[in-house]
Parts: sequence; C-alpha cells; structure tokens
Amino acid sequence: MSAIAPSRVVTPGFSFYLDSGRPDLIERAVTMADSVTIRGRNGPRVVEHLRRSGWHGEVMFDLADYEKLGPPPGIDAWFEQQRVAGARWILSPGRWIDSSTDPRAFRREVEDEVARIDVSGGFDASPVLALHHHWLTKHAEVVGSVLTDIDRPAALVLGHGGDPLSVGGAVDGLIHITKGVPGVRLLRIDQGGVGGVAFGASHASFGLRPGNRHVVPPGKPAGGKRDDRSARLFVKDKLDWFTAFRIAGWASAEVPETCDLDCCGGEPLARFLDERLSSEAEHHNMVALSELASYIVNAGPNERRRLFAELCDRAMKQYDRLGSMNIVPKPQLQAWALWA
Repeated sequence: MSAIAPSRVVTPGFSFYLDSGRPDLIERAVTMADSVTIRGRNGPRVVEHLRRSGWHGEVMFDLADYEKLGPPPGIDAWFEQQRVAGARWILSPGRWIDSSTDPRAFRREVEDEVARIDVSGGFDASPVLALHHHWLTKHAEVVGSVLTDIDRPAALVLGHGGDPLSVGGAVDGLIHITKGVPGVRLLRIDQGGVGGVAFGASHASFGLRPGNRHVVPPGKPAGGKRDDRSARLFVKDKLDWFTAFRIAGWASAEVPETCDLDCCGGEPLARFLDERLSSEAEHHNMVALSELASYIVNAGPNERRRLFAELCDRAMKQYDRLGSMNIVPKPQLQAWALWA
C-alpha cells in the first residue's frame, strides 16, 4: 500500500460528536462547528428527515460497530446510507483494536478493516479504528507507521474507562501520530482533540457528554462521578470539565466561577445546578469548545502548537487559587502544558 502524499496544506476542522436521538441538538451544534458527527445506525435516517425539512448541515456518521451494540447493517448498506444522507466523509463501521503485547497485531487489525472496505467497493471510505490506550503509550511508532502505509486517512477513537489522555505517555503518543501521519481524524474525543489538531490532525470531533468523549473498552466499567448527576460543564480557562455541583462548591472558598462568554455574560456557572437549564448548559459547552477550537484552527499552521501550549500553560495557573480545595490540573492538561 502506498503512503499518503498530500498535495496541499489542508485547513483542519472540528465537529461535535452527538447521538442520533437529539435532532434539535444536531441543528444547533452545526451552527457552531464545521460539521457534526452522529453516532449510531439511526444517524443517516435522522439526517435524511432533517434534510427534507431544509437542513443543509455538513455531517459524518459513526456506526460505532466497535462497541458491538448489536448486528450492524451490511457494510454495503452502511456506505450507501451515508452517501444518500450526504455525508461529508464516508466512514467504515469501525473496529476495536485491543491491547496486545505483539505490535504486529495492530497492522493485522488495520489491514483487515481496510480489506473489508475495499471488498465492499467503498474505496473512498476512511477506516474507523477504536484503540486501546496502550497503543498510544506503548506503540505509538507502530501506529504511526501503519497509518502512514494505508492509502486513506484514518479516523481514530481512543479507548479507556475514563480519560485516555490521562495515562502517562498518551499525549506524547498522540502527538507522535498526528505530527507524522497526514490526514488523521480524531472522533469522539474531549478537549484534547484541540491539541491533536494543533499538532497536525485534520479534524477533531468533540463529545458533549462523558460517554461521547472516548470509548470504554469491552468488558470494562466506565469511570465518572456516579453520585453527582449535575450538569457537566466545560470551563474554558481551566481547559477541563467539572460538574455544576463541584463548581458551586468553589464559592465556599470565595472563588466563584463565572463565565464571560457571550452565552453566559458573566453569570456564575453554578446556576446550572438548576436542571431546568440543561439546554442552556449544553449551549454553554458548545460555545466554549467552539471558541477554543476556532482559536487554534484559524491560526496559521506554524502558530497552532505554540498557541495551544500557551493556553495550557495559562490554564495550569488557574488552579493556583483552588489549591486549598485540593483541586489540581488533570494529568492530560499537565502533559499538554509541558509543550509550552
């Protein structure tokens, strides 16, 4: 197979990664991103319905077959459904690539997914590869080499019970891949996708709920705050997600968190403890992520890495005032900030 040889500099982009059951959110999200990525087999049908009502948004579809949710449609049918619905890119059903002590296992899995695409006649489709985080931390060079050898851009989903990029070496592994492999797309990711774009990825698709910011390896429990059901909010100046309940607690230390984005106008984020404001909380998250991603995407290709590293460095300093509450920057942010 031949290596990818890009003929021109491509401006990267970003989307929101959404479930198909929220057409209202799909319509809102595409006004703040280049496109939307919709998870699940019902995505094309939902978009066809939206298009009949006059919607013209850019869209991609992740069948998420790597989750093994049930018998998927035939691969030929899946490709055709995406085309009929006007997909920006055609994506394969997806394959889970588990951890292995044999680095050659990665090449076998990728070649099997590419062969499945080619047998179906879907030569323009990108392979969707859901990776156990060990492929970033232990075998990033292997991943980069294999993805360079295939003749199409790959779409990667990162696998972990919580934050895949929190594991030591994962950020550096992702940077090695995005710097070395043209056209890599990052699906179903958190704010770390902005870092991926800064270091060369062509697209990042941000999940608005915890389960859409990574994939949980089969048979593994998902992490998260099971005793706190309050809205999860992206706090832009800290480059991380916090629950409204936790943010409300900061006020007890006389460090109330307000949001100066247009969507909030300086109002406190603790107001999202009110469940009646769930739609406004979603809107805040989209605005915050959109502003962050747009700032990096719209920068010159030689400036993106420096600007993102500076944002991470500034975000680290934001935690100083919360030190008395034992709130510290997460390992992912610390890893990105080392590149400042």
